[in-house]
Amino acid sequence: MKCDVEVNYEYDCSVSILHHKYQHLRIWSAILAILSSSASIIGCLLIITIYVCWKEFRSTARAILLFISIADLVTALGYLFGSAVYLNQHIFNVIPIVCRHRCNSTEYVYYNSSATYKVMCKGQSFVTTSSSVASFFWTTVLAFYLYMTIVHKRYKLVRRLMPLIHVMSWGIPLLLCGVAIKKKMAGTING
Repeated sequence: MKCDVEVNYEYDCSVSILHHKYQHLRIWSAILAILSSSASIIGCLLIITIYVCWKEFRSTARAILLFISIADLVTALGYLFGSAVYLNQHIFNVIPIVCRHRCNSTEYVYYNSSATYKVMCKGQSFVTTSSSVASFFWTTVLAFYLYMTIVHKRYKLVRRLMPLIHVMSWGIPLLLCGVAIKKKMAGTING
């Protein structure tokens, strides 16, 4: 197959050798990400199940912990999806081939990112980033709740503020990540 673009042979060789040299580390990293994401998913589902099944465990602090777990569950699912897509493309070579060339008697293959892959990348970036920021916001809310109940003995204040806290803890991360996607600052290698 002929290359679409004129390429510098020496530059391509150094990039190809570097890519080939560290490829196994990237694959192991993706495998570890899948394992840790799976463990996170199990932990989050356990916390959610306990909250839903046992009414005696329901309190404001545990509700906040539930929302942290939901955000972390979404984050873990996003990382699991991203790592699975990476392994699928780099182990099973499902990305369309753009160019093949030989370098020091080794054949290297360059792949093209399809439009579908770019959309998946942006979607995964949006989901994982916004859910990570939401988890941070909910963790801050938990700290605020503990401060207000322990130091100031204002037990009902956070419960009254929960609608506003929901808007802030879910809305702000979604808004920030939406702007980042719109400005093409997320979902890409450069973003």
